[in-house]
Amino acid sequence: MRRLLPLPILLVACSGVGHLVKDGGRAELAGNIEAAHAAYRHALEERPGHARAFAGAQRTAQRVLVHLEAAASAAYLAGDHALGEQRWRAVNEFVAAAANDGLTLQRDATVEHRRLEARHAHVAALYARAVQAFEEERFEACRDLLGEALGLDPDHAEAPLLLRLAELEPRYRLARRSYEEGRWREAHTAFEALLADDPAYKDARQLRDAARNNASYTLAHVAVEEQGVAARATYAARVNGVPTALNTAIQEGLLALHDPYLVLVDHDHPEVLLAQQKHALEGIHDESSAARAGQLLGARYVLVTKLLRYEEGMGRHLEMQVNLMDASTGRIHRSELVHVDKHDLGRGGSVRSLLIARAAERAAALLRDFDPDQP
Repeated sequence: MRRLLPLPILLVACSGVGHLVKDGGRAELAGNIEAAHAAYRHALEERPGHARAFAGAQRTAQRVLVHLEAAASAAYLAGDHALGEQRWRAVNEFVAAAANDGLTLQRDATVEHRRLEARHAHVAALYARAVQAFEEERFEACRDLLGEALGLDPDHAEAPLLLRLAELEPRYRLARRSYEEGRWREAHTAFEALLADDPAYKDARQLRDAARNNASYTLAHVAVEEQGVAARATYAARVNGVPTALNTAIQEGLLALHDPYLVLVDHDHPEVLLAQQKHALEGIHDESSAARAGQLLGARYVLVTKLLRYEEGMGRHLEMQVNLMDASTGRIHRSELVHVDKHDLGRGGSVRSLLIARAAERAAALLRDFDPDQP
């Protein structure tokens, strides 16, 4: 059996809900629909399922919804998309709250239609402003406008292409400016990055190749032979073919740098090239003759190496002097004394091959990031 509330308490409760329903009715008659709806809702909170309160809340909720939808519709018709969206959110929030109260409301389909029309017009205006910004080279503003347009209409037919251009064009112009100002490596790097995103963008590929050619430098590797007493220190190395193997390893090390600006002059048969130039060199025994050999080979720079010490026995060491020279002026741009000993050797392979490999690697490293145009 349900336990009944004491009579005084029941009378107070009914009296409170009754007053709220009466307040709602008076506000409704006065045309204050929002206040009337609030009173009916309050009554329902106090007494869920109260018939008169529910009917009043249902009736006034529909009228409030009509007012809210009219306000949203007016904003859309006036071309104020932002205000329309703000009021549209208010409509949806009200409908959701009414549904939570158990109320069923009828929506006006024309409001949604006007909303879509207003959105279409707003997107079109955003795109037109983006086009103008692009033409005025305000690329960041162009991207912002297109981002907003695509947020409202992800299926816009033209916006993605313009957005792509707004991202690539400023990069292209910066790269082109570097090219026109003769900053070849900077231009080459910029065009290379641009082409990674769009392999066919304008004339970026041709400009990249031209920038690389302008930034490139030619290099010949020339080994200097020791004479006299000093030659005896490397006699065992010459007998064992170390100089020839070392020269080959250095060339391979230079190629392994993958430097796009380094152009190695073929030095596998320098005597043939020298003969074609009608010059005869009995041997290269100093840096001046090495520089001359570089000139005859058509190289702008010469990597000069001189084997100083070599020992495969107990000592296990290889030492050589490595200089990077300007073939025209004889100026030494970089220089290093390369020394490899048993502490630098890993396991596997012969001592000879390991000594040569480590020394060649360090000699080639002298050319890493070398830029003739930098002081």
